[in-house]
Amino acid sequence: MKNLSALQQNLTEKGYAFVDGVPPQSIIDTVITGFRSLIEEAEKDENFLKKWSFDLSKTSNEGVDDGLIRRSGGIHDKKYFFHYRPRLLKLLEWSEVDTTDYKEFLKACDVLYKHSLGLACSVAEKIMVPVNDNETQPLSYFISTEASKNQHTLRLLDYDVKNSVEEFLAQPHADRDTLTFPIADSHPGLVLLTRDGSQFLYNQKGYPGQTLVFGGKKLFTRMGGNIIYEKIGFQSDLQAVPSVFKYIEKFEGGQITPTPHWVRLPDGMIGVKRWSIVFFAHDATAQVPEKPGTIYFPELDKKVA
Repeated sequence: MKNLSALQQNLTEKGYAFVDGVPPQSIIDTVITGFRSLIEEAEKDENFLKKWSFDLSKTSNEGVDDGLIRRSGGIHDKKYFFHYRPRLLKLLEWSEVDTTDYKEFLKACDVLYKHSLGLACSVAEKIMVPVNDNETQPLSYFISTEASKNQHTLRLLDYDVKNSVEEFLAQPHADRDTLTFPIADSHPGLVLLTRDGSQFLYNQKGYPGQTLVFGGKKLFTRMGGNIIYEKIGFQSDLQAVPSVFKYIEKFEGGQITPTPHWVRLPDGMIGVKRWSIVFFAHDATAQVPEKPGTIYFPELDKKVA
């Protein structure tokens, strides 16, 4: 494809880009304060957690949980997260959940969701994807469908405290979505594996007024890419994975390869409590194969940032 935008070139050549626009700090503060309050109540009352958690796995292939979710380890990193999509308001109403103390929190989540979706749409306008051998179309066409709107997700994360530089807060992975926007965080820790094999430790304070964006697997397959899983051996920790095998995830063809990333607190920040806010934009019509087991990243055999 000729005449690519600077943003699409950066996503292609570096694996990430920056776009202008950040949400008001007051909205971020309201969202995090409410999130922390939800977690405090959930820690005291298991029924409170159940009321605010919605498992939609039986009715949806994507975005299978909304509301407040607690992961306790195993195949997932230990943490709390909160998924907000506009449908959550109806789910809470239908389930007769008392949201009196969280009205400002939910309102702020909605504002932040709409801000992030607007950012995603403006970015998608600058990314041209093939629709046949001779024609391209802006990615915004695909992420603006009604089906896609039901998948876009604002995620709030509260990570388990780690006490060693060797511990990940989030294991290395590539996102399943189309575009990922790290909106805000309390501390640096997000690391991207760039196209040249180097590691980029993102520090939001170094990019005032701008938001980071990188591509996921749905963008890759939308642009003609193929994801292949190659079995390479046995996983040593059989209790922590859904399969006894580990795999390499290969990305062939396509243009904007998914960007592997992870979260690990830098030296000097071990033992602190980290939170982050991320927006995931989806193309509901893009197809992505399911992972068969644990993904191994041979590039990370070296020291990880």
